[in-house]
Amino acid sequence: MKPIAAWIDRPKGFVGDARLYRIDPPYCGHAFVVVSAITYHNSEETAIFYSDGAGNVLDWSPLIGTYTGGLLHEKALRGLGYSVQE
Repeated sequence: MKPIAAWIDRPKGFVGDARLYRIDPPYCGHAFVVVSAITYHNSEETAIFYSDGAGNVLDWSPLIGTYTGGLLHEKALRGLGYSVQE
């Protein structure tokens, strides 16, 4: 089975472009992540965080796949080992 990330919603309370994804299979026991793409201080960063199904971040430590220099959710999720379901 190919690891898939399915876009669910745009969670509230984030600056920038944040999106909630369901990931299958779960990553380290977590079935949901928020991917946040933001520009600050002339720098771009796209970060992945564990979340619940409502988009509440459970741990603010960025996961593998987080990167600087771009704002692509798909690139970050590929770095985590998932492809985005169309």
